[in-house]
Amino acid sequence: MVDERPEQNSTSYPTSPNYTQREIATTANLFQSKAATESKKKELLEDFVKPLQSYPLVESSMTKYEKDGLLYREGISTPFSGRLVERNSLGISTLEASFLDGYPHGQQIRRYEDGAISMEAVFDRGVLTGIKTRWWEEWANKGGRILGWRELQRQEKLG
Repeated sequence: MVDERPEQNSTSYPTSPNYTQREIATTANLFQSKAATESKKKELLEDFVKPLQSYPLVESSMTKYEKDGLLYREGISTPFSGRLVERNSLGISTLEASFLDGYPHGQQIRRYEDGAISMEAVFDRGVLTGIKTRWWEEWANKGGRILGWRELQRQEKLG
């Protein structure tokens, strides 16, 4: 006599209602996370007393981190509030970040030397909040199709 196991009789094909519900729930959570991040960005910007654009925009060379871990402008004894930008030798922005009372606060964007985005994150008074997204330099857009580094290496060997 052969014992039947329940998992042998279950159907979890893509057309199965359980599978579909699970996929829908996963996708919904992803969109809720993205929506929550956008909502958090707006909420964080409200922490600034005045519009962020009215705060100073300074180059990273004009700032430094002190022993307390906060960011300060050189020659100013109060922690920095405003926008920070770092540029490479070509003038391309490699870092854009906002700070409140010396802490990263709001959206931070890092870029590769060519200007392509490498990282995007949202901070709340120095604490990472929401989704941190990274893009790797090894990826390339080939004819409208994004290829990973392994596939690129394979094509280079064949090419």
